[in-house]
Amino acid sequence: MARVLLSGMLPEGNRVAIVGDSGGQTGIAADVAAAVQLEIPELATDLQDELGRRLPAGAAVSNPVDLAGAGEQDLFSYAEVTELLLGSPDIDAVVLTGYFGTYGADAASLVDRELQVCARLGDIAKRSGKPLVVHSMSTDTAAVDALSEHGVPVYAGIDTALRALSHARRLHRKPRPLPTVTPSAAAADLHAGYPGARDLLTAAGIAFPAAEIVRSADDLPAACVRLSAPYVLKAGWLEHKSEMGGVRVGLATPQQLADAFAEMAGRLGAGDYVIEELDTRPDVVEVLVGARRDPDLGAVVVVGAGGTEAELYRDVALELAPVDMATAHDMLRRLQCAALLDGWRGKPAVDTAALADVVVAVSELAAVRGDITEIEINPVRVAPTGALAVDALVISTTSDEKELVCEHPDR
Repeated sequence: MARVLLSGMLPEGNRVAIVGDSGGQTGIAADVAAAVQLEIPELATDLQDELGRRLPAGAAVSNPVDLAGAGEQDLFSYAEVTELLLGSPDIDAVVLTGYFGTYGADAASLVDRELQVCARLGDIAKRSGKPLVVHSMSTDTAAVDALSEHGVPVYAGIDTALRALSHARRLHRKPRPLPTVTPSAAAADLHAGYPGARDLLTAAGIAFPAAEIVRSADDLPAACVRLSAPYVLKAGWLEHKSEMGGVRVGLATPQQLADAFAEMAGRLGAGDYVIEELDTRPDVVEVLVGARRDPDLGAVVVVGAGGTEAELYRDVALELAPVDMATAHDMLRRLQCAALLDGWRGKPAVDTAALADVVVAVSELAAVRGDITEIEINPVRVAPTGALAVDALVISTTSDEKELVCEHPDR
């Protein structure tokens, strides 16, 4: 990635045009590009027509572009095609893959011509303001050295070239937005226990299931009137509820809730108990959203596969906080589990806009609250409509590093 950064030109988007001297090379490049979240868009009709006029009959011009022997006829074909592609408003970067950089090494008569093309390519890239990345089958030729001297990064492997471009794309961000955290969330005290963590995150705009705090059996009837069954009962002051039997799920009736409360209160004693409505929506995908304060980088926001298997899969995307909606959506697309969000095996797509809202809210809260060292919501349950946080963790420097936890019922 350093070579792309040193070129001084970073891609503003992920739309890449691939140019090569064989269908095999360009096909491999396209597969790698898709794997690293780079888009290979079909070129505009007028651009395809112009490429078709300059290349041999039958050359692939939709993207990837196959020179189909044009390079052997005239090395400047590489420069002409690259210039057309970098000039397109629909393309953010160009990747040239294959034999270029090797012609002069194999035929002394082509050395000067290839060096001239290298200079032309460097000039085209600089004038376009867009990155040109070259994958060459040779790494120690005069042409490869010339490309580097003219500011064009060269890589020996197509996978390395495309990964470098993908990483560089993520570094090219517009200035991060100023956080728009509500005054109540920015100034709120972070109280201990589940109610405090929930209140802070709710003030930041994150939705939780409806809930009531009860302290005795006498409070249960009124809570049941205000909430809908089935219920979840939690011992709100416990940090790790499941391990201590401090959570009961799927209580279908007020009587089941009363029985569960009597058993739990008899065992754990007095305190703030929380009754929540159980999220029973179908076709839900569970996602982890969190943030951590790094001593060097500051607040970093993370999104990933959620639920009880989150630590097993370690499928995450990270960005410096705060992020805007566009970056939040980009983070979701980078996940290996992104297909689940779009609808998998006939299931409906879930509300990624609502999920992105949660990512933005967590990132902004982490950015403005220097007293918070860690936030984790796992999972956020995302349905075709709406997203609900059903488990959250907040760690504060002002609370003796104690965890303020809202446990997921499965934990």
